[in-house]
Amino acid sequence: MALIEREVLIDRLSKIPGYKDEDCETLIPLREVKKLVGLIPTVEAEPVAKERWHYYTNDEGKARWRCTRCGKICRRDPNDKKWCSGCGSKMTKEA
Repeated sequence: MALIEREVLIDRLSKIPGYKDEDCETLIPLREVKKLVGLIPTVEAEPVAKERWHYYTNDEGKARWRCTRCGKICRRDPNDKKWCSGCGSKMTKEA
């Protein structure tokens, strides 16, 4: 699936010359819209990796959380860490 930039599409749609119907609504031919959408640049995007903070205790009995994807260790409760700084995964805490 190709992604496009919404703002660019809206901007370019507003520049298509249209015509008014009897209710004074601006109408744009579908062929013009299709042609325009084909010209909008696509966005290079990758799926977002979703991982968890895995809770464990280290050899000293201290609480730690480890990224299930890359193994990055967090020494404090990662309640507010939504992204792993090691691999960039979107994170949730294990229940």
